[in-house]
Amino acid sequence: MRRLMLIAVVAAVALGLSACTIWKEPRVATWKNTTSVEAMERLLWQEIQAGNWVEVEARLASNFTASTAEGVLDKQQMIARWKSWPRAQAALGEFAVTDNGETTVVTYNYASGAGVAGRRLSVWQKQKDGYVLIAHAEGGAAPQTPKM
Repeated sequence: MRRLMLIAVVAAVALGLSACTIWKEPRVATWKNTTSVEAMERLLWQEIQAGNWVEVEARLASNFTASTAEGVLDKQQMIARWKSWPRAQAALGEFAVTDNGETTVVTYNYASGAGVAGRRLSVWQKQKDGYVLIAHAEGGAAPQTPKM
Protein backbone atom coordinates (compact mmCIF):
# COMPACT_ATOMS: atom_id res chain seq x y z
CA MET A 1 0.00 0.00 0.00
CA ARG A 2 2.80 2.36 0.92
CA ARG A 3 4.55 1.66 -2.40
CA LEU A 4 1.34 2.34 -4.33
CA MET A 5 0.96 5.68 -2.52
CA LEU A 6 4.57 6.64 -3.39
CA ILE A 7 4.00 5.81 -7.06
CA ALA A 8 0.81 7.91 -7.07
CA VAL A 9 2.62 10.91 -5.54
CA VAL A 10 5.53 10.66 -8.00
CA ALA A 11 3.09 10.36 -10.92
CA ALA A 12 1.13 13.42 -9.73
CA VAL A 13 4.29 15.51 -9.41
CA ALA A 14 5.54 14.38 -12.84
CA LEU A 15 2.18 15.20 -14.40
CA GLY A 16 2.19 18.64 -12.81
CA LEU A 17 5.69 19.42 -14.04
CA SER A 18 4.94 18.27 -17.58
CA ALA A 19 2.27 20.94 -17.95
CA CYS A 20 4.70 23.80 -17.42
CA THR A 21 8.30 24.55 -18.05
CA ILE A 22 10.91 25.47 -15.51
CA TRP A 23 12.70 27.91 -17.80
CA LYS A 24 11.14 31.10 -19.05
CA GLU A 25 10.79 31.60 -22.77
CA PRO A 26 13.27 34.22 -24.02
CA ARG A 27 11.71 37.66 -24.44
CA VAL A 28 14.07 38.74 -27.19
CA ALA A 29 14.70 36.49 -30.17
CA THR A 30 18.31 35.82 -31.10
CA TRP A 31 19.84 33.66 -33.82
CA LYS A 32 20.64 31.05 -31.17
CA ASN A 33 17.28 30.82 -29.43
CA THR A 34 14.69 31.08 -32.20
CA THR A 35 13.19 28.54 -34.54
CA SER A 36 10.60 30.98 -35.86
CA VAL A 37 11.28 31.96 -39.46
CA GLU A 38 9.34 35.20 -38.95
CA ALA A 39 11.72 36.04 -36.09
CA MET A 40 14.68 35.16 -38.32
CA GLU A 41 13.43 37.56 -40.98
CA ARG A 42 13.12 40.30 -38.36
CA LEU A 43 16.62 39.50 -37.06
CA LEU A 44 18.02 39.70 -40.59
CA TRP A 45 16.58 43.21 -41.03
CA GLN A 46 17.99 44.23 -37.64
CA GLU A 47 21.43 43.05 -38.80
CA ILE A 48 21.06 44.98 -42.08
CA GLN A 49 20.03 48.15 -40.24
CA ALA A 50 22.93 47.78 -37.81
CA GLY A 51 25.41 47.19 -40.63
CA ASN A 52 26.45 43.77 -39.32
CA TRP A 53 27.48 42.58 -42.77
CA VAL A 54 29.41 39.50 -41.61
CA GLU A 55 26.25 38.25 -39.88
CA VAL A 56 24.07 39.11 -42.90
CA GLU A 57 26.43 37.24 -45.22
CA ALA A 58 26.39 34.21 -42.91
CA ARG A 59 22.58 34.05 -43.08
CA LEU A 60 22.43 34.04 -46.89
CA ALA A 61 23.02 30.80 -48.80
CA SER A 62 25.98 30.68 -51.19
CA ASN A 63 23.51 30.33 -54.08
CA PHE A 64 21.20 33.10 -52.78
CA THR A 65 19.13 34.85 -55.47
CA ALA A 66 17.09 38.06 -55.22
CA SER A 67 14.55 39.61 -57.55
CA THR A 68 14.37 43.41 -57.38
CA ALA A 69 13.32 46.30 -59.60
CA GLU A 70 16.97 46.44 -60.75
CA GLY A 71 16.86 42.78 -61.86
CA VAL A 72 18.07 39.45 -60.53
CA LEU A 73 20.91 39.77 -58.00
CA ASP A 74 23.24 37.26 -56.40
CA LYS A 75 24.36 37.25 -52.77
CA GLN A 76 27.16 39.81 -53.10
CA GLN A 77 25.10 42.14 -55.30
CA MET A 78 22.19 42.11 -52.83
CA ILE A 79 24.45 42.80 -49.87
CA ALA A 80 25.98 45.72 -51.81
CA ARG A 81 22.45 46.99 -52.53
CA TRP A 82 21.50 46.82 -48.85
CA LYS A 83 24.74 48.59 -47.92
CA SER A 84 23.81 51.46 -50.24
CA TRP A 85 20.50 52.08 -48.48
CA PRO A 86 20.37 54.83 -45.85
CA ARG A 87 20.23 53.44 -42.32
CA ALA A 88 16.66 53.84 -41.15
CA GLN A 89 14.42 51.89 -38.82
CA ALA A 90 12.18 49.48 -40.74
CA ALA A 91 8.65 48.42 -39.94
CA LEU A 92 7.69 44.87 -40.84
CA GLY A 93 4.13 43.59 -40.70
CA GLU A 94 1.33 41.45 -42.09
CA PHE A 95 3.46 38.32 -42.06
CA ALA A 96 2.31 35.11 -43.71
CA VAL A 97 4.45 32.02 -43.17
CA THR A 98 4.07 28.85 -45.23
CA ASP A 99 6.05 25.74 -44.31
CA ASN A 100 6.87 23.08 -46.86
CA GLY A 101 9.20 20.46 -45.42
CA GLU A 102 12.69 21.92 -45.02
CA THR A 103 11.71 25.14 -46.82
CA THR A 104 9.65 28.03 -45.44
CA VAL A 105 8.22 30.95 -47.43
CA VAL A 106 7.63 34.25 -45.64
CA THR A 107 5.71 37.19 -47.12
CA TYR A 108 5.29 40.55 -45.40
CA ASN A 109 5.08 44.32 -45.82
CA TYR A 110 8.23 46.38 -45.41
CA ALA A 111 8.49 50.12 -44.88
CA SER A 112 11.50 52.14 -43.79
CA GLY A 113 11.91 55.68 -42.59
CA ALA A 114 14.02 56.25 -45.71
CA GLY A 115 10.95 55.88 -47.93
CA VAL A 116 11.61 52.32 -49.13
CA ALA A 117 8.40 50.30 -49.00
CA GLY A 118 6.76 47.28 -50.57
CA ARG A 119 5.86 43.64 -50.27
CA ARG A 120 8.67 41.20 -49.57
CA LEU A 121 8.99 37.46 -50.04
CA SER A 122 11.79 35.39 -48.52
CA VAL A 123 12.50 31.69 -48.81
CA TRP A 124 14.38 30.11 -45.91
CA GLN A 125 15.78 26.59 -46.03
CA LYS A 126 16.65 24.41 -43.06
CA GLN A 127 20.17 23.03 -43.28
CA LYS A 128 22.30 21.09 -40.81
CA ASP A 129 23.54 24.27 -39.09
CA GLY A 130 20.18 26.05 -39.06
CA TYR A 131 18.21 28.12 -41.54
CA VAL A 132 19.66 30.13 -44.42
CA LEU A 133 17.94 32.54 -46.77
CA ILE A 134 17.99 31.11 -50.29
CA ALA A 135 15.77 33.61 -52.15
CA HIS A 136 14.27 37.06 -51.68
CA ALA A 137 11.91 39.13 -53.81
CA GLU A 138 10.73 42.71 -53.57
CA GLY A 139 7.28 43.60 -54.84
CA GLY A 140 5.43 46.80 -55.53
CA ALA A 141 4.56 49.53 -53.12
CA ALA A 142 2.87 48.63 -49.87
CA PRO A 143 1.20 50.84 -47.32
CA GLN A 144 3.71 53.19 -45.68
CA THR A 145 2.87 51.82 -42.25
CA PRO A 146 2.33 48.04 -42.25
CA LYS A 147 -0.18 46.57 -39.83
CA MET A 148 1.66 44.94 -36.93
